[in-house]
Order: sequence, then C-alpha cells, then structure tokens
Amino acid sequence: MAVPKMLPLAQDNALSYYKKAYEHAVNNQLHACNETRLSVVMNYTVFLVDVLDQRDKALDLCKATIAMAKDVLDVNETVNYDEVNRAVVMLMENVATWSVAPDSKGGM
Repeated sequence: MAVPKMLPLAQDNALSYYKKAYEHAVNNQLHACNETRLSVVMNYTVFLVDVLDQRDKALDLCKATIAMAKDVLDVNETVNYDEVNRAVVMLMENVATWSVAPDSKGGM
C-alpha cells in the first residue's frame, strides 16, 4: 500500500502550507478580525488537532486569536460584525470541545 507511506510526507507538506498561510496572514498585517485570517486559523487549528494531535498548540492559537478579534470587535465599527462574530463563535466552540479531556469524549 503506497498511501500509508505517503502519509507522513503529506502531513509535513500540509503543515508547512498551513504555517505559511498563517505567517502570511499575520505578516501582511491582516487585522485580527479579517475573515481570511480567521479562516486560516480555523483550518490550521483543526488540522493540528485532527491530524497531528497537537491539541495544546491549537488551543493556544485559538485562544490568542479570539482575544485579539474580540479586542478589535469592541473598538472597530468597520468590520463585518456578523461574519467575524460567526468565525469567533466557531473558534470558541472548538476551544470548548478541545478543552475536554480526550478520555471523556469516548477515548478520542
């Protein structure tokens, strides 16, 4: 089976591209409420948890992103509040889900 042999390479490549996307979003100064930036964080953190089992790293990134986005939402009236709020709520739901001990979720 060639697929299992290719899996580590695919995971490494995906991780590399997620890191690049995140760095690009941050380094190009997309503000904390930018929908693209929030989407990158959402996808990157789901990958960290579901594929790499890096729950703590994903939680830290989600929590930091939520805090920054909330700060901007409180003072910036030019952002699309509904879309940003929807993305922040989804990140918060992931934090709540991932914060539960793995054994209490059926042995995940």
